[in-house]
Amino acid sequence: MNKNVIRCIILGDVWVGKTHLFNILLNTEAKNNIYEPTIGVDVNMVKTKLNNGTEINLFLYDCSSPAKWLQIIKPYFYDSDIFIIVCDDAKYNSIKWARNILKIHLKRFINKNKFVVLVNNSSLEIKNPYQHKYDKILLDIIKEFNPLYLETTLKHYNHDTLLDKLDGVLTSIYEIKVNKIVRNIQKIKYEEINSSCWCF
Repeated sequence: MNKNVIRCIILGDVWVGKTHLFNILLNTEAKNNIYEPTIGVDVNMVKTKLNNGTEINLFLYDCSSPAKWLQIIKPYFYDSDIFIIVCDDAKYNSIKWARNILKIHLKRFINKNKFVVLVNNSSLEIKNPYQHKYDKILLDIIKEFNPLYLETTLKHYNHDTLLDKLDGVLTSIYEIKVNKIVRNIQKIKYEEINSSCWCF
């Protein structure tokens, strides 16, 4: 286990801004702001620093949303530290997609060592004043999975501001990895001491 490597998988329905978020984290821009649909998984890595000064290698996996690619994507779930689920409250199907991927495919992977970030790539506007801003499904997701919840239009974020929002999650994962390595070293030393003991 490399404590300085953090793996982040980006999931969501079609046309909700997954690749846009991927590019923000990589500090790159699409040519002419034109995005081609991702086929399978697009993998890249960016070196960055946590607010505490620790340097990390952040591996990013931008995943296609159609169900036909799910079997290709699922193996990446095992080693991922962060699941970023992108939705758009103006696109009801994207909220249902987020609920289904969490409940059906990700629930067994989510534990104290893995984190969920729910990004609502919202217009932040209520066009109909009688419309409920927060859909019940969205609230149920937040209640059940307790994600870091970011509601914004991604146009308001750049590389630094987005990483600053994610810093708490990234730092927690780094500390978990460090503590796990320390426990493993202590266990090895304990076993070595025991194996070297002679009984008379």
